[in-house]
Amino acid sequence: MELWIRSQDKRILQKIDNIYLDANYENKRICNYVDDYKTELGTYKTKERALEVLDEIQNKINLINLGYDFGSPMIDLKNPTYIYQMPED
Repeated sequence: MELWIRSQDKRILQKIDNIYLDANYENKRICNYVDDYKTELGTYKTKERALEVLDEIQNKINLINLGYDFGSPMIDLKNPTYIYQMPED
């Protein structure tokens, strides 16, 4: 499974390795961790909103994986790509 994410500010396009919610700050940051390097992909005002975004990413990954199980990627026809754009807050 390969999923790429474009950051909120659109400056970063990164293959996802280990994505996580860093909630130790006032704004809740979603980050990707690759080779001992953390990249911030988006920030949200609440933990709940950040978790909603992580749920969207999880659903995208599940659709991609489901497609591989059946021989062709099953992706959202409204956004037919393996690139997920981080939404605004």
